[in-house]
Amino acid sequence: METIHSQAHYVINPETMALLPIDSPFGEHWTLVIESYRVLQVTRKPLTIIDESCKFFGSSYKGRKEGAAALLNYTHMAPIAISDAFEITLFPLTSPKNRECIWLIHQHIKNCEDAQDGTLIQFTNYQVKTLPIHFGTFEMKLNRAAQYRCKLLESRQYYQSYTPQLQSSSLIDLEKAIKMKGTGMFTIEEDESAFVEYP
Repeated sequence: METIHSQAHYVINPETMALLPIDSPFGEHWTLVIESYRVLQVTRKPLTIIDESCKFFGSSYKGRKEGAAALLNYTHMAPIAISDAFEITLFPLTSPKNRECIWLIHQHIKNCEDAQDGTLIQFTNYQVKTLPIHFGTFEMKLNRAAQYRCKLLESRQYYQSYTPQLQSSSLIDLEKAIKMKGTGMFTIEEDESAFVEYP
């Protein structure tokens, strides 16, 4: 029988499906990581794993949380994007401050249905797990995560298809027009000699 592998560090990746809080044999706050093809025990809190994963991809949990709040206009239990490149979006089932908070990766939720003890979730590997959250509440969180992913996609697509509008046939000559003052600040001169023809 294969035992569950234990490790000290973990980076959330495209195979990650869920982060479940567990107590270590000594009462410490650890994480059970559910991947598509394996289960890992990580000797870190879920939030620590999330923050370290955000930093691995060039951000932080705080920064991702603030970015999500700006896009969605709410801060309470908002979903976050761990990686833009891999489009990994997580959402918490309770307040992240709670020791019992479960985190799910939106891309790996295939289906969900009401269950006697909460919500039955089917993952993309067709495994199922009942989690202790009211079905209506879970649907709301799932929809919010989907909305967040759509907004991120819209933002990326806007600039991928963005074509700058040329305002005139000339450009400001940066070397001539923009000067540094003795204070270290800059000033701009907009006389005719400060413009060059657009190539």
